[in-house]
Amino acid sequence: MSDAQSTYFSLPSSWILCFTTAALSLIPTNVFRYGSIVVVLASFGIHAARHIRPSVRLEELNDKVKAATDLLSHARSQCPRNIFEFDEIHCDLLQATLSTSIIRSDLLEACDVSWKIYFQKMKAVWRELNQCERQVRKIRTLTLLTIESEIQRRLAQDIQESRDISAVLSLTGNAWYLRHTHDFERSSEV
Repeated sequence: MSDAQSTYFSLPSSWILCFTTAALSLIPTNVFRYGSIVVVLASFGIHAARHIRPSVRLEELNDKVKAATDLLSHARSQCPRNIFEFDEIHCDLLQATLSTSIIRSDLLEACDVSWKIYFQKMKAVWRELNQCERQVRKIRTLTLLTIESEIQRRLAQDIQESRDISAVLSLTGNAWYLRHTHDFERSSEV
Protein backbone atom coordinates (compact mmCIF):
# COMPACT_ATOMS: atom_id res chain seq x y z
CA MET A 1 0.00 0.00 0.00
CA SER A 2 1.44 3.37 -0.92
CA ASP A 3 1.88 6.23 1.53
CA ALA A 4 -0.97 8.21 -0.04
CA GLN A 5 -3.38 5.30 0.42
CA SER A 6 -2.34 4.69 4.01
CA THR A 7 -2.68 8.42 4.73
CA TYR A 8 -6.19 8.38 3.32
CA PHE A 9 -7.23 5.58 5.63
CA SER A 10 -5.52 7.16 8.64
CA LEU A 11 -7.42 10.48 8.49
CA PRO A 12 -9.89 10.81 11.36
CA SER A 13 -13.51 10.85 10.28
CA SER A 14 -14.07 14.19 12.04
CA TRP A 15 -11.55 15.84 9.69
CA ILE A 16 -13.15 14.30 6.63
CA LEU A 17 -16.56 15.53 7.82
CA CYS A 18 -15.12 19.01 8.44
CA PHE A 19 -13.54 19.23 4.97
CA THR A 20 -16.69 17.89 3.31
CA THR A 21 -18.89 20.42 5.14
CA ALA A 22 -16.57 23.27 4.19
CA ALA A 23 -16.50 22.17 0.56
CA LEU A 24 -20.29 21.74 0.39
CA SER A 25 -20.87 25.23 1.76
CA LEU A 26 -19.05 26.63 -1.27
CA ILE A 27 -21.52 25.03 -3.72
CA PRO A 28 -24.29 27.56 -4.48
CA THR A 29 -27.41 25.40 -5.10
CA ASN A 30 -28.82 22.35 -3.38
CA VAL A 31 -29.01 20.33 -6.62
CA PHE A 32 -25.28 20.59 -7.11
CA ARG A 33 -24.64 19.92 -3.43
CA TYR A 34 -26.63 16.68 -3.48
CA GLY A 35 -25.05 15.68 -6.77
CA SER A 36 -21.57 16.26 -5.38
CA ILE A 37 -22.46 14.25 -2.25
CA VAL A 38 -23.50 11.33 -4.46
CA VAL A 39 -20.30 11.59 -6.52
CA VAL A 40 -18.10 11.75 -3.40
CA LEU A 41 -19.86 8.78 -1.78
CA ALA A 42 -19.64 6.77 -5.00
CA SER A 43 -15.92 7.49 -5.35
CA PHE A 44 -15.30 6.51 -1.71
CA GLY A 45 -17.32 3.34 -2.28
CA ILE A 46 -15.37 2.42 -5.41
CA HIS A 47 -12.07 3.22 -3.70
CA ALA A 48 -12.98 1.10 -0.66
CA ALA A 49 -14.29 -1.77 -2.82
CA ARG A 50 -11.01 -1.90 -4.70
CA HIS A 51 -9.06 -2.29 -1.46
CA ILE A 52 -11.16 -5.14 -0.12
CA ARG A 53 -10.97 -7.28 -3.26
CA PRO A 54 -9.41 -10.68 -2.56
CA SER A 55 -6.71 -10.18 -5.19
CA VAL A 56 -5.58 -6.90 -3.57
CA ARG A 57 -5.65 -8.47 -0.11
CA LEU A 58 -3.63 -11.41 -1.49
CA GLU A 59 -0.98 -8.99 -2.80
CA GLU A 60 -0.83 -7.33 0.61
CA LEU A 61 -0.57 -10.74 2.24
CA ASN A 62 2.33 -11.65 -0.06
CA ASP A 63 4.06 -8.42 0.97
CA LYS A 64 3.52 -9.28 4.64
CA VAL A 65 4.93 -12.79 4.10
CA LYS A 66 8.01 -11.31 2.38
CA ALA A 67 8.45 -8.85 5.25
CA ALA A 68 8.13 -11.70 7.78
CA THR A 69 10.71 -13.71 5.80
CA ASP A 70 13.13 -10.77 5.83
CA LEU A 71 12.53 -10.25 9.55
CA LEU A 72 13.16 -13.93 10.23
CA SER A 73 16.43 -13.95 8.26
CA HIS A 74 17.53 -10.81 10.12
CA ALA A 75 16.58 -12.44 13.44
CA ARG A 76 18.58 -15.56 12.60
CA SER A 77 21.67 -13.48 11.98
CA GLN A 78 21.16 -11.46 15.18
CA CYS A 79 20.25 -14.34 17.51
CA PRO A 80 22.20 -17.51 16.64
CA ARG A 81 21.38 -19.11 20.02
CA ASN A 82 17.65 -19.38 19.20
CA ILE A 83 18.03 -21.55 16.12
CA PHE A 84 15.39 -24.10 17.19
CA GLU A 85 12.78 -21.43 17.85
CA PHE A 86 13.51 -19.86 14.49
CA ASP A 87 13.21 -23.25 12.78
CA GLU A 88 9.71 -23.65 14.22
CA ILE A 89 8.80 -20.11 13.13
CA HIS A 90 10.25 -20.86 9.68
CA CYS A 91 8.01 -23.94 9.38
CA ASP A 92 5.00 -21.79 10.29
CA LEU A 93 6.09 -19.25 7.68
CA LEU A 94 6.36 -21.95 5.03
CA GLN A 95 2.85 -23.07 5.99
CA ALA A 96 1.62 -19.49 5.53
CA THR A 97 3.33 -19.33 2.13
CA LEU A 98 1.62 -22.57 1.14
CA SER A 99 -1.71 -21.13 2.28
CA THR A 100 -1.21 -18.04 0.11
CA SER A 101 -0.44 -20.28 -2.86
CA ILE A 102 -3.62 -22.28 -2.23
CA ILE A 103 -5.62 -19.04 -1.97
CA ARG A 104 -4.12 -17.86 -5.28
CA SER A 105 -5.14 -21.17 -6.89
CA ASP A 106 -8.67 -20.81 -5.50
CA LEU A 107 -8.89 -17.31 -6.96
CA LEU A 108 -7.77 -18.55 -10.36
CA GLU A 109 -10.30 -21.39 -10.28
CA ALA A 110 -13.12 -19.05 -9.27
CA CYS A 111 -12.96 -17.13 -12.54
CA ASP A 112 -14.66 -19.79 -14.69
CA VAL A 113 -17.59 -20.88 -12.51
CA SER A 114 -21.22 -19.89 -12.04
CA TRP A 115 -22.16 -17.01 -9.76
CA LYS A 116 -23.44 -19.27 -7.01
CA ILE A 117 -20.22 -21.27 -6.86
CA TYR A 118 -18.21 -18.05 -7.26
CA PHE A 119 -19.73 -16.51 -4.13
CA GLN A 120 -19.21 -19.74 -2.19
CA LYS A 121 -15.56 -19.82 -3.25
CA MET A 122 -15.11 -16.13 -2.42
CA LYS A 123 -16.50 -16.72 1.06
CA ALA A 124 -13.99 -19.54 1.54
CA VAL A 125 -11.18 -17.37 0.12
CA TRP A 126 -12.06 -14.54 2.53
CA ARG A 127 -12.00 -16.95 5.45
CA GLU A 128 -8.63 -18.37 4.35
CA LEU A 129 -7.23 -14.86 3.81
CA ASN A 130 -8.25 -13.85 7.33
CA GLN A 131 -6.71 -17.01 8.79
CA CYS A 132 -3.50 -16.57 6.87
CA GLU A 133 -3.22 -12.89 7.83
CA ARG A 134 -3.63 -13.85 11.49
CA GLN A 135 -0.99 -16.55 11.09
CA VAL A 136 1.50 -14.12 9.50
CA ARG A 137 0.83 -11.55 12.27
CA LYS A 138 1.47 -14.29 14.84
CA ILE A 139 4.72 -15.28 13.09
CA ARG A 140 5.89 -11.66 13.03
CA THR A 141 5.02 -11.22 16.71
CA LEU A 142 6.81 -14.45 17.70
CA THR A 143 9.90 -13.40 15.77
CA LEU A 144 9.94 -9.96 17.38
CA LEU A 145 9.42 -11.48 20.84
CA THR A 146 12.30 -13.89 20.28
CA ILE A 147 14.55 -11.03 19.20
CA GLU A 148 13.54 -9.02 22.27
CA SER A 149 14.15 -11.94 24.61
CA GLU A 150 17.64 -12.36 23.13
CA ILE A 151 18.32 -8.64 23.57
CA GLN A 152 17.12 -8.84 27.17
CA ARG A 153 19.30 -11.90 27.79
CA ARG A 154 22.35 -10.08 26.39
CA LEU A 155 21.61 -7.00 28.48
CA ALA A 156 21.19 -9.10 31.63
CA GLN A 157 24.49 -10.83 30.86
CA ASP A 158 26.22 -7.45 30.34
CA ILE A 159 24.78 -6.16 33.60
CA GLN A 160 25.98 -9.24 35.46
CA GLU A 161 29.46 -8.94 33.93
CA SER A 162 29.60 -5.27 34.92
CA ARG A 163 28.58 -6.11 38.48
CA ASP A 164 31.15 -8.90 38.65
CA ILE A 165 33.87 -6.55 37.41
CA SER A 166 32.79 -3.89 39.90
CA ALA A 167 32.81 -6.42 42.72
CA VAL A 168 36.29 -7.65 41.79
CA LEU A 169 37.59 -4.08 41.47
CA SER A 170 35.98 -3.18 44.75
CA LEU A 171 37.61 -6.12 46.52
CA THR A 172 41.03 -5.50 44.98
CA GLY A 173 40.66 -1.77 45.64
CA ASN A 174 39.81 -2.41 49.29
CA ALA A 175 42.73 -4.82 49.63
CA TRP A 176 45.08 -2.31 48.04
CA TYR A 177 43.75 0.46 50.27
CA LEU A 178 44.10 -1.67 53.41
CA ARG A 179 47.60 -2.75 52.47
CA HIS A 180 48.75 0.80 51.72
CA THR A 181 47.13 2.31 54.81
CA HIS A 182 48.76 -0.39 56.89
CA ASP A 183 52.12 0.44 55.25
CA PHE A 184 51.48 4.15 55.81
CA GLU A 185 50.73 3.59 59.50
CA ARG A 186 54.00 1.67 59.93
CA SER A 187 56.03 4.35 58.22
CA SER A 188 54.47 7.09 60.36
CA GLU A 189 55.29 5.15 63.57
CA VAL A 190 58.97 5.13 62.74
